[in-house]
Amino acid sequence: MRTLFSLVLLLSLPFSVNAAAISLAEALQEGLLNNPGYLASSADTVAARAVSAQAASQRLPRLELKENLLWTNEPGGSLFISLNQERLKLSQSADDYNYPPTRSDFETRLQLTQPIYNPDIHYGYRQAKKQAAVSEARQKADREALLLEIFAAYLEVQRQQSILSWVDSSLREADEILRLAAEKEQAGIGLKAETLSARVHLSESRRLQIHATNGFKLARRNLALILGSEEEELDIEAPVTSDLLGPPSPGQKLQRPDLQAIDLQRQAFSLAREQSEAAWLPRLHAAASWSSHDRDYPFSDFADSWGLQLGLSWVLYDGSSRQHASTKALAEERSMVARQKMADRQARFDVEQARLEGQMVSRQLEVVSSSRAAAEESFRLLKSRYSSGLAPLSELLAAQSRLEKTRADLVSTELQLLHNLAQQHYLLGSLSAVILDKEGTRE
Repeated sequence: MRTLFSLVLLLSLPFSVNAAAISLAEALQEGLLNNPGYLASSADTVAARAVSAQAASQRLPRLELKENLLWTNEPGGSLFISLNQERLKLSQSADDYNYPPTRSDFETRLQLTQPIYNPDIHYGYRQAKKQAAVSEARQKADREALLLEIFAAYLEVQRQQSILSWVDSSLREADEILRLAAEKEQAGIGLKAETLSARVHLSESRRLQIHATNGFKLARRNLALILGSEEEELDIEAPVTSDLLGPPSPGQKLQRPDLQAIDLQRQAFSLAREQSEAAWLPRLHAAASWSSHDRDYPFSDFADSWGLQLGLSWVLYDGSSRQHASTKALAEERSMVARQKMADRQARFDVEQARLEGQMVSRQLEVVSSSRAAAEESFRLLKSRYSSGLAPLSELLAAQSRLEKTRADLVSTELQLLHNLAQQHYLLGSLSAVILDKEGTRE
């Protein structure tokens, strides 16, 4: 019966077969290449640069070729067709003008237009260029966030792997305790209640193994998901060690790209305000054209002519819409200034909070390490005493429970410290420089 129960438990475990293993450097590289969110951010940056280039092209001359066909017997139109085609013949009778024949005209026109002064084009280009810089800064911020997410997912696989390892050790220890209790019961020096208690403890260890195996599987799936991998699950090739990351240098300045993006966005709002103020100014442009008119063929050079134009447009009154636009732009700029101030304060607070948490976790690690050593020694001694009949089973089971807790605490605390160090570098904006240099990875 016991063998059958063990077989059922074994088959119920959500084991994964041979998931591909990946190093931290490979994980970082693959995430930067394949993560859909980061790919979207990169595409947004390309689009913003294209918008900036498009805005810059508005300052260049515009050359346009047109071909129109006009077919009419309208008196005025017919008269101008004959005039443009240099076929006008004077007549002493008004009927030739009032009731003209149907005439056709192929008009070919080549026109060059050059803006000379247009604040909308000038400020539009500067804003587009600034927005491209904002997009680039946001992409860098997304890269920092992705690297932290990959690092955390990698650590989670490592944590779940460690948990599964110590759960397996606890399962073997619980099985050994059950064996000792059963032997003592058969020898007549142990109670059946102790054997049953040991069996219950073994079942609890098996339950923990099922839970740990499932957690390990989910952690590997999450790592593959974040990396945008084609694999269903990804295992880690080697655990992250404490020498990978050190604490940031004291007094290290904030270099966070998300804060840079906010500052660039504020500058863009400032340009929008300046543009709204320039809406009261006139616009000036120049144009040159060449045209031809032919009765029978398009794109002809028959009856050609040219013209030059210098134009000025000035809106003197528009129902106060420009005033409202200026008020809106000024309010948006002030709003962005306030948001930037709050973001800077929050960033400094987050850095200090992470630093204090790192100090706390470091001290906790020292305590947990000594606790695990004491728990292991206590379990070893009580196991020896129980085998000799000098200690009750309840004390041995309690010692094993304490050992399991200290093992779990040690695993969690070690990885929590690594994650905290990565978090500190992330909050300072130096994570990519540190972790990519250490792992020899380049984007």
